[in-house]
Amino acid sequence: MVSSARVGVAKPDRHIYEIAAQVAGAAPDRCLFVDDRLEDVQATRSFGMTGVPFFERRRTSPPHSRSGRGGGRADAPFLAGRVGRITCQDCHAAPGCPRLDVDMLPCRRITMVSLDDTSQTEAAEPVRKRRRRRLRWFHWLAAATALLVTAMLVGAYVWQPGEDGRTFRSPYLAQVGSRYADTPVARFHYVKAGTGSPVILLSPGGTSVIGWKDQLDALARDHTVYVVDLPGQGYTQVKDSGFDYDLDAMVSAVGTFMDTVGVRQAAMAGNSWSGGWALAFAQRHPGRVTKLALLDATGLDLPGTWMWEALKIPVVGELAVKLSAGKSTVRRLAEGMMVNKSRVTDQLLDEWWAPMTFHDNIRATYLLERRLDWAQTERALPTTTTPTLVVWGRQDTVQPVDRAHRFAELLPNEQLQILDGCGHAPQLDCPDPVSRHLRTFFADS
Repeated sequence: MVSSARVGVAKPDRHIYEIAAQVAGAAPDRCLFVDDRLEDVQATRSFGMTGVPFFERRRTSPPHSRSGRGGGRADAPFLAGRVGRITCQDCHAAPGCPRLDVDMLPCRRITMVSLDDTSQTEAAEPVRKRRRRRLRWFHWLAAATALLVTAMLVGAYVWQPGEDGRTFRSPYLAQVGSRYADTPVARFHYVKAGTGSPVILLSPGGTSVIGWKDQLDALARDHTVYVVDLPGQGYTQVKDSGFDYDLDAMVSAVGTFMDTVGVRQAAMAGNSWSGGWALAFAQRHPGRVTKLALLDATGLDLPGTWMWEALKIPVVGELAVKLSAGKSTVRRLAEGMMVNKSRVTDQLLDEWWAPMTFHDNIRATYLLERRLDWAQTERALPTTTTPTLVVWGRQDTVQPVDRAHRFAELLPNEQLQILDGCGHAPQLDCPDPVSRHLRTFFADS
């Protein structure tokens, strides 16, 4: 049986006849179609079938008459209006009677396929139900998508995580002593130790002065050491509402800090982002940098990891940075940067995490990733004459070690030190060899 409700089409649509012929396993011209609706019969004829109307014969003899007069069995179905010859598929008998009773066929082995006589309205009902279901699913999907987009927009541009780090009291800063330099650009936070020729250490990437905790004392034996948080880092407070968080702005901030603390010329070091800022400052102000140390630094026009590249995408970047301000996330971030994970102590984690919860620092993180143009620094590398020490952790997963060799190829006056068993923050991961290399390199600054 072919049910129009199941196949989705109804008589007199030619598709249902095609389906019936397929079910019967016969060509259309080998099929006989019987129906009490002339329009359906005519439709089969246009398809190539033999179409015959059906009607009921009136009784012309007593119910149990055996005389054969009147044409046989009472209420027997008759076929009329036959087009062409009706042929049995097996015996090929072709009775010539134009009003052939089915019971009179000499062979009963005829393939019968029933077309369910569901009305077109009834047959279309399942189709309408499917369309309604699909429409409901579409509406649900559209509503869910709109809700998700709204939630993401609110999360990116309205919601702010709590600045839980504001209540943290840093044991490290209590020990070394925080200092501030007030300027129209920012209130720079820094620490200072030692006497001698000046060395300026720019806080690494998105962290704070804690990133140079081991080198501060080591270098202070021979130098006046400044460790400074630039705008968007640590405890520095930005005053200029129009601060751009691009390479020009960060380079300018370095100069502003040096001018404010009265340092005309100094040796300089940076790690990760701050290595790129130190490099750009030395390129633009070569007379103010005596020596330059780059530790797993940015500065090459190469893509970062997918995690950092994702911060360049609007909405995604805002959400990612905000959601990464939790202490457990910061721990995973810190441990992912370091080979010697035991060095990520609870005390170091607290110092690292606290300023990362500040709203200005959160905003600075995704803006810096989008706006820092390292093509400028890479183009200027062949003409960078400042003596440069390139220190790199061999196991760096953020800036792969092959980038250290790229710096060495392009810089005309460089020394390269690759540290095995160290990651992206070698001054924290491998403090002793880093301090030793820096002390040697800065010795005659």
